[in-house]
Amino acid sequence: MRLEEEKLIAPTLQMILRRSLKGSYGADAYKSGSAHPTVFEIESLSPERMVSLAASIAPEDIPSMIRMKVISEDFGPDADLAGLTEQHFTTPSAIARIWRGPEYKKQITLSVEDTKDPNGRDLQFFWTALRGDPEKIHFSPTEDGQQATIEIAWHEPIAINPRHPRLTSRVDVGVIAWNGAQFSAPAILSVSFPSHQLREYKLDEAGAMRLHTIDYDAEGRSAPYDPLLHWSAAWQDTFDYDHAGQLNQWRRVSADGSIIDFAADGASSSDKTVDYQMIKSPNGQPVLEMQNAEEIEAQ
Repeated sequence: MRLEEEKLIAPTLQMILRRSLKGSYGADAYKSGSAHPTVFEIESLSPERMVSLAASIAPEDIPSMIRMKVISEDFGPDADLAGLTEQHFTTPSAIARIWRGPEYKKQITLSVEDTKDPNGRDLQFFWTALRGDPEKIHFSPTEDGQQATIEIAWHEPIAINPRHPRLTSRVDVGVIAWNGAQFSAPAILSVSFPSHQLREYKLDEAGAMRLHTIDYDAEGRSAPYDPLLHWSAAWQDTFDYDHAGQLNQWRRVSADGSIIDFAADGASSSDKTVDYQMIKSPNGQPVLEMQNAEEIEAQ
């Protein structure tokens, strides 16, 4: 069996499933988010169409499997107060990132140059926003489409799709290959946003968006969050920048009303550095604490 020889059974089945979803039959639909939901609803499945499509694919037309890799990125290995990485995982077909840093925009450059068609056909690549605000996701692909720089701006929670008012804090970007006969299954970049944090971004004097305030206290607001990806902390930070957009200082107001001022380098007004530790809240959620906050406040 050709698919077995090429190790393409799973990606081909993925393509057949997605191309056969009700309401997603056309090429344009397949290149949109409607054919690539996070969860497949049983009423959207079309088994008869799946069987028909599978039977129609000749050995010389079988689709390729996208092989994606990271060339460069703004997502870092040590990006928040807890020192956690934004680089959740990276595989040839799926890349996951977690937005932890203060930036309003981040970039990542991806390559699919290692993708080959099993029959040596020329490939055309389509980069597309599958989930998220299209006004906040911008693509800069190379002429041959084998590489693209993707710029993503901060996202507040958005509806999963027009048919589902449920909100999501995830952005999905996909790349799909076309070999002249069949589309491939998509390779997907997913970015999880900490929507349990209340962030306010403002334009600075130079016209750039800067983080103005961030309220970490999801526990205090009873705001849900994924405990495997995110954490809560009982304070709010407000940031001050100079005319060039560089951070001057920030002020931390804790839930109990106590205040600590920090310099740009993270030192407190008492010239002591705050250390952090992750603990479990009474309901088992991860919560970040300042280890020596009382000592600093007393000075």
